[in-house]
Amino acid sequence: MRQTQKPTLAIFTTSDFRYDQRMQRMSMVFTEKDYQVKIFSRYFFQNHEIPGKEIVFVSCFFKKSFWFYAEFNLRLLFSGLFQNSDMIYAVDADTLPAAAILKFILRKKMIYDAHELMEESPEIQGKKFIQSFWESVQKIFVPFASCCITVGTEISKILEKKYKREFHVIRNVPQMEMHVSNPAFRKNIIWYQGAVNIGRGLEQMIISMKLLPDYEFHIAGDGDILESLILLTKENKLDDQIKFLGKCTPEMLRKESQKAKVGINLLSDQSLSYYLSLANKTFDYIAAGLPAIHMNFPEYQNLINKFQVGVTIPNLHSDHIVSAVRLIENNYNEYYENCLKAHDILNWKQEQIKWEKILIHDELLQS
Repeated sequence: MRQTQKPTLAIFTTSDFRYDQRMQRMSMVFTEKDYQVKIFSRYFFQNHEIPGKEIVFVSCFFKKSFWFYAEFNLRLLFSGLFQNSDMIYAVDADTLPAAAILKFILRKKMIYDAHELMEESPEIQGKKFIQSFWESVQKIFVPFASCCITVGTEISKILEKKYKREFHVIRNVPQMEMHVSNPAFRKNIIWYQGAVNIGRGLEQMIISMKLLPDYEFHIAGDGDILESLILLTKENKLDDQIKFLGKCTPEMLRKESQKAKVGINLLSDQSLSYYLSLANKTFDYIAAGLPAIHMNFPEYQNLINKFQVGVTIPNLHSDHIVSAVRLIENNYNEYYENCLKAHDILNWKQEQIKWEKILIHDELLQS
């Protein structure tokens, strides 16, 4: 008997799939629905094998700026023409042009997943031409999408108003499994995981460590300002208190975060994208039983009001940061227990049900 060929999903992304937990979870749903998943990613130099995943690395001559994104999309377009996938998944606006054009040419289905308000990201704040360019890209190509999703309610409201399309909310919540260490075995470590980029409050946290001599600060991640943070640490003679762990796999993050006592998700209010964000680290901290400090931005304020899994602060001044650390410290067992209860609701088992309903409702899954 002739074997039926599996339908295929092509994921277009500029991120490193090994560290992108959202995309790992999303692709898993398609794999469980018997899709063959193929990832088209920018070329990374080290350890770029992904067990169980078929990946096409797109190597570009340009490494950054507008020219990188233009070249990357052209190469995606060329590669995609010869793959003839049944569905295309565009991760953020920087892969949207290629995905939309392929959808139009091949008459296939396309999902657009907006992880942020790209035109409002802090890296391009004040660069009017670049901001206008990314906004125009979405105005032109979002209408091609068969289905649009994003990471939080506040961002979805803005995107729906801008582009006159429904944006379903699929939050970046982790798997249901929860293996947390006993609070008694946790050390006085303040924990950060994620991109080491401008506007993440990392400079302010480093300076605040002078007022928290009984704590260490561990930074797990890589990014544009890593070298300047290392220099800032040396200048302030904080080498014994601050540790840079580099980029960590999801497994390493789960293991290391459970050694800590306080998580941080500090953001600048100069970026609308940050102001409306609902970062995946928020839910990773909860799953690790790690009470955290967030900004009093809408999504985080709503979360803290409902689940009491940490505290919010109004700005990045050291006195607010230090007070928040001490508040968590003094009520630690209560915040820890709240994390355990919240994770029963905020986990991928629950979110996956919602995602599958969206796929069926929008008639994306083949029968």
